[in-house]
Amino acid sequence: MEKLMKDLDEIVRKYNQQEAEWQEKIEAVDNLSEISDSELRKLLNEVVRIIRQLLKEAPFEEAEKKLKKVLPKKLEEKVVKLAHQSLKGYYALAPVRALEKERLEGAVSLITLIFNKYILRYEKDFFLFGSEYNIEESQLKKIAESMDSLVSFYVQSHYSRRMIIGDLKDETGLMDATIESVADLIEENYQKLQFNEILDQLRYLDSRVSELESYETK
Repeated sequence: MEKLMKDLDEIVRKYNQQEAEWQEKIEAVDNLSEISDSELRKLLNEVVRIIRQLLKEAPFEEAEKKLKKVLPKKLEEKVVKLAHQSLKGYYALAPVRALEKERLEGAVSLITLIFNKYILRYEKDFFLFGSEYNIEESQLKKIAESMDSLVSFYVQSHYSRRMIIGDLKDETGLMDATIESVADLIEENYQKLQFNEILDQLRYLDSRVSELESYETK
């Protein structure tokens, strides 16, 4: 954690040498995506990357205390909020990480279940299976939605197996064995997943056309 704080402090120091008003620019907008300065956006991405790692390694209260020593209050609130949003999937998978520590094979089994009965094809009573892993139905739903979102992104982006594994480590914090199993499932079912993505896009386009036609007839 100390290294991360030093990295963050160094980033702030370097940028202040280039542009003393960068903090005010960030505080003046409601959304960080509104910032047009490419150098500033690059720096913010690095700040968010560091904060993401801090939030993974330490309780929020501890990380927040350290961040307040480096970042101005308004800036801290905005970048921490952005980091939290980007970690939504990581938080959702906390029960899986806990399950890995108790029994790794159970975590792999759960991920396989999610893949086969939610991502690849949908089974109506899927969420009832959570009790077998001491996971509540609401938790299992968040886990499944997060995994589905990640798999969809990898297929749409044509990620290689190596890139999938690297991103999963960062986005989920799962153990290597679990991550390898996810990568294997994607590889084994890649064409089916591509077909699902095509159908989803066609369904979306059809709904958009219907909306436009309905609007034009009003």
